Parts: sequence; structure tokens; C-alpha cells
Amino acid sequence: MRGLYLRSLLRLHLSISLAYLGWFVLLALGLPLVFWIWPGLTAVRVLSVPLAWWILGVVTYPILVLLGALYVRSVESAEAEFSELADET
Repeated sequence: MRGLYLRSLLRLHLSISLAYLGWFVLLALGLPLVFWIWPGLTAVRVLSVPLAWWILGVVTYPILVLLGALYVRSVESAEAEFSELADET
């Protein structure tokens, strides 16, 4: 019975990982796509720094940290549920 719970936990980990990987890929490929669709954004400067650098350097990293924190919270929640189920058996 414990093996069944472990396999389901591993499948859940995989699905959570793939979901967050999808968000990361969307972010990583989406930004270059935005700059390709609107090439005028690369010419815009904020405080003499190109807007593209602001987006890549200031906006992207907090989003990545948020994705990482949400991923850890999701996985820890799944492990806590698994632990409760394993303790009951």
C-alpha cells in the first residue's frame, strides 16, 4: 500500500514540476517574443537604461522567485498530505 502512495506522490511531483516548467518556459520565451513583436520597446529608455534591460533585470527575477516559492509550497503541501496518508496506514 505504501508503494502505491509513493508512486502517486511521485506522479504528483512530476505534474507540479511540469506545470511550473511550463510557466517558466512561457516567461523565458514570451519576453523575446514581445520584443520581436514590438521592436520599438528596445528603443525606449528609462533613466538612460533600455526598457528591455529593466524588464529582464527588474521584473523577471521577482517573478522567478515567486514561481520558485509557489513550487516549493505546492510540493511541501503534497508531501504533507502523503505523510498524513502514510501515517494512517
